[in-house]
Amino acid sequence: MRFRKSADMVPNFYSYLCFLERANMVVIRRLAPMIFALCLLIVPAKSQERFALLIGNQSYGEQVGRLGNPINDVNLIAKSLKAVGFPDKNIVIITDADRLSMLSALDAYIDRISSAGKDVISFFYYSGHGIANRRDRRNYLIPVGVKKLDRNVWFKAIALDDVVKKLSQLAPNAAHFVIFDACRNLLIAPVRGGKGFVPMAARRGMLIAFSTDPGDTASDEGETSGPYAAALAGELVKQGQHHLDLFQNVKEKVYRSTRLQVPWTRDGMLQRVYLSGQGLPVQTGKSNSESAMAAELRRAKEQLRRAEIERAAALRDAANARGEVADPRVLAETLQRELKRVGCYLSRVDGDWGAGSKRAMADYNLHSKSAFATTRPTPQAIAKLRTVFVRICPAETTTKNVGSRPSKPSSTSKVRELGPRARSVLKTKRTVVCRKEGLVECRERLCGGQRCPDRCQPNSGNRLRICE
Repeated sequence: MRFRKSADMVPNFYSYLCFLERANMVVIRRLAPMIFALCLLIVPAKSQERFALLIGNQSYGEQVGRLGNPINDVNLIAKSLKAVGFPDKNIVIITDADRLSMLSALDAYIDRISSAGKDVISFFYYSGHGIANRRDRRNYLIPVGVKKLDRNVWFKAIALDDVVKKLSQLAPNAAHFVIFDACRNLLIAPVRGGKGFVPMAARRGMLIAFSTDPGDTASDEGETSGPYAAALAGELVKQGQHHLDLFQNVKEKVYRSTRLQVPWTRDGMLQRVYLSGQGLPVQTGKSNSESAMAAELRRAKEQLRRAEIERAAALRDAANARGEVADPRVLAETLQRELKRVGCYLSRVDGDWGAGSKRAMADYNLHSKSAFATTRPTPQAIAKLRTVFVRICPAETTTKNVGSRPSKPSSTSKVRELGPRARSVLKTKRTVVCRKEGLVECRERLCGGQRCPDRCQPNSGNRLRICE
């Protein structure tokens, strides 16, 4: 068919071109938001300075408890941090560090963060032994140089609260991640303290994470790393999840792998932080709704669990305030301090319930007409002493409980007198009858043949003078 040229066809041809141009503009306008979103994903946003300090201590002495995975833990975490954009020059790894090395590394790390300005991400991770001081309710990092966990361990360790305080004060504009993968179950802790940590308060712009619940211990088992480090390293490299979902997934993974260990976090971030980048959601609207409901349910369960933990901690604090302390040394030290306050104990408060402490308790029973046990400290005695606000034992009688041994009788004295009992009876202006008798006779007469150190006290000659 031959094409016929016609003048009336020219306007129709130009109308067709205008129609195509208008259609292209409509398509471009509709596709512009999608193109812009794709450009945001392809073109990186303003880069954030990222710094990390990773400390792994494992070569402890036998009296502290050797570990097998902290060095593997920090190397695994470093590998994941490099994969999500942490420069090699900004990742510092310290292994088997003593106290001086740890403090020096911390000071240098904080100086670099504070001088970097705004939009900084700080990632501090510690893997090793840690211990909590039940008296000041602080958590401590134990350097490798600590050979034994004695009473001076608090002066050899590093308080985690001090690290958190410095990070918050010297670099307030940074987003801080503080991870404490410690409280290991292999710790040998004979001192007054605990393997499990005590809860910490939230700080603005900081997420504080522990590898286990308050008061519990963390596992060090694993061929290449501990369970917490393995879960954290795996979640760090997942793109598109913010820090809340990241640590929630870490918690679920650790619990599934151990069935005992439940990580704990305290979030103070002012906005969501995407360590591995923010990607586009791939679920449908229904899936997004279901995932949002599941996340809300997890958060509600987490809040309920935290409330239960805080309630248990409050109950423990209240029990400690009433003197109901499970630790015998804490109980002994508390009772010694109370006896010292009422004038019945003059020795050093050291938590050792020895002969001096027993005599002090006996003096208190004598002058207060009480009958508390003297062979061991009891919460009932502490509760009673805390209601006393006057001096109970006279000044001249409390010297008998100083030291671990009773003073020897003078050469002119043949027997040892029970001074407090005799004087207290004489003050009542009653008729006093004194007689000598042996320890066996005293127990038979006053105690029915049983031991009663509060009433029958032998001297070097095993003879007594009883005045009543």
